[in-house]
Amino acid sequence: KAAPASKATPPPKAKEAPKSKDKSPASGKKKAQEKEEVRKVERIVGVRANKKGETEFLIQWTGLGSRENTWEPEAHILDDSLIDEYMKSKLIKMAPSGGKYAVGAAVEVLGESDGFEYSWAPAKVTKVTAKGFNVEFDDFMDGKKKLTEAGIELGRLRPKQSTKAPAKWKPALGELIEVLEDDCWWEAKALGVAVEKKKEVVKVILRVSDEKKSYPLSGARPSCWWGMKK
Repeated sequence: KAAPASKATPPPKAKEAPKSKDKSPASGKKKAQEKEEVRKVERIVGVRANKKGETEFLIQWTGLGSRENTWEPEAHILDDSLIDEYMKSKLIKMAPSGGKYAVGAAVEVLGESDGFEYSWAPAKVTKVTAKGFNVEFDDFMDGKKKLTEAGIELGRLRPKQSTKAPAKWKPALGELIEVLEDDCWWEAKALGVAVEKKKEVVKVILRVSDEKKSYPLSGARPSCWWGMKK
């Protein structure tokens, strides 16, 4: 089964400022007037789920001090590479003490080939080299042998996550979650939970393609980002 097409190249680093309201001198009444302000992002320095469960990122703005950092919804970050860079820095902190995975360690590998971005595949570390980590995938096959990959950087690995969500867990609207398809866990944003054919499903928008799909709730799990170190 082919993976969805990948995203188009994102626009430059920026966010759209909230719409403001001006007072019209002609009528003396307040009228909404759209104004756009482009502000450049220096980097992302934090991530959280707000009270509604939606993903927000702590933004450090170019030319401003840390006291001016603000929490912004993902929709305000127009350059996906900012999020990717931040997440990779967090993955490095998830590594075992000393930043090394031992031979035999159960891990998940972040996909980077076309159509497999933002997906995680379970694997086992088979060798540690100066160029990175060699792995053997649990479920991908190359003929009669398990598929392998060499020289994987630390920023593409994380410890193997539980395949089961916590009891009674249901994703909140806008929550960053992962869904299982084609032996990979795909990052997605939850759009809601519904019942289809007498089974609970979660409706999502996939990060890899912006495609909207439904998955069995039993094949979904929370994102690991919330438990990561700052």
